Amino acid sequence: MGKKVKIVLNRKGITALLRSEEMRANIQKHAEQIAGASGGTVETYVAQTRAVAEVTGDDGNNIPAFF
Repeated sequence: MGKKVKIVLNRKGITALLRSEEMRANIQKHAEQIAGASGGTVETYVAQTRAVAEVTGDDGNNIPAFF
């Protein structure tokens, strides 16, 4: 068929992408949609390895949303 392709990940680049402000803003947008449907609140932050969004519903349950 064709040649085998070897893919080498740029780990530093992926880490930078997952921790970037752009990624945090993107998950913030999606988390706000989830919170809007549940009447909850959103908190986003950059953890050691990636940006994280936490959506808290009006019943007090936390739903971590990892994108």
